[in-house]
Amino acid sequence: MRLLLIMFLFFVCGYANAQFTLLVSGGLNSNAIKQKTTNGYIYSNYQTRSGWQFALQASYGIKHWYVFSGAGISENSFVHTSLTTNPAGSGNDTINYHPVYLTVPVGGGYEFTLKPKVFLRLFTAFYVSEAIGGSLYQRYRSCWEAACMEQPPISRQIKYGSGGDDLSKTNTGLQFGAAIRAWKRIEFGCTYLMGLKNIAPSDITSENIKLRTFAVDAKFYIIK
Repeated sequence: MRLLLIMFLFFVCGYANAQFTLLVSGGLNSNAIKQKTTNGYIYSNYQTRSGWQFALQASYGIKHWYVFSGAGISENSFVHTSLTTNPAGSGNDTINYHPVYLTVPVGGGYEFTLKPKVFLRLFTAFYVSEAIGGSLYQRYRSCWEAACMEQPPISRQIKYGSGGDDLSKTNTGLQFGAAIRAWKRIEFGCTYLMGLKNIAPSDITSENIKLRTFAVDAKFYIIK
């Protein structure tokens, strides 16, 4: 009975000190690829490109601890260059990807008080991303038996799926971040998103690539 009373008092005290917040954020991101290729005839290289993101996030906290979730839309850009070689010649294929994802994170964090109106927030989360659009730009140049030919550039929508498609439809991963909150409603932060899933499962190149994203953003608290 005493234990139940103590738990009830703890819940009441925690609920009285709990705080609900709602914020919007926007910023830029930089994307890189962790790559593994098993086909010895195809040499692949990925280059970093920048993109953007916007999100709506809600959190629920008691004292310094809080949990959060939300939804965001982002464009993640990267360039894939592959060189195919064999005794007859070579081919150079360059594709600029611009996938657009809807991402839902679920996580938690802790807020440190640096000054009376300045706070440091550290957080981590698990996220799931679903592709909702995006485009690519492709250029191909081949040289066979001393004759070189460059095909007309191709611009089209990204095909999501598996096997011979361009990119995987979903992505999952972990995110780690830090932010400085000041003046109660303004926050500036950075986040590292570590993709855990192969987003380009190709039967042709046998590639395994995972998306890594570093993002910086500004946040404004609608409800605080």
